[in-house]
Amino acid sequence: MKTRQGFSLFEVTVYIAIIAVVMVAVLGIVAETVLNRIKAEALHNVTASTRFALERISQDIRAATDIDETDLSSNLLTITLADGTVREYYATAGQLYVATNGGSDIALTPSNVTVTEFSLEDRTTVGSETKDVTVTLSVADEALSATTY
Repeated sequence: MKTRQGFSLFEVTVYIAIIAVVMVAVLGIVAETVLNRIKAEALHNVTASTRFALERISQDIRAATDIDETDLSSNLLTITLADGTVREYYATAGQLYVATNGGSDIALTPSNVTVTEFSLEDRTTVGSETKDVTVTLSVADEALSATTY
């Protein structure tokens, strides 16, 4: 009696089909992992840049000796510090900027993060010596939907 050596065409076809199904499943998992990583990096970028901008504005508001509340309705935050420094915060063309003493504008948000809303509200009570300002900052990244802080 002769013994068979090798595989039949049917066995090779089944083997290739099984390997193909496994590879498609693995590639799907890898693709999903890469996509999630891109989204996580974008979220980190948006969160970090927004946190930096809000922290800078918050520090200046706390240190302010005067806040020009007439500009708040036009979404321009003008702050005078104890040393006489005047800072203006505003959003234009999807970026948040600060100008110190009328100097050149410095972007507080990176170019890949778009500011979708920068609004200010004066919540100072009548007769109060302390200024109370609410800052709303909404930003977006291409990989994420809009995020409000």
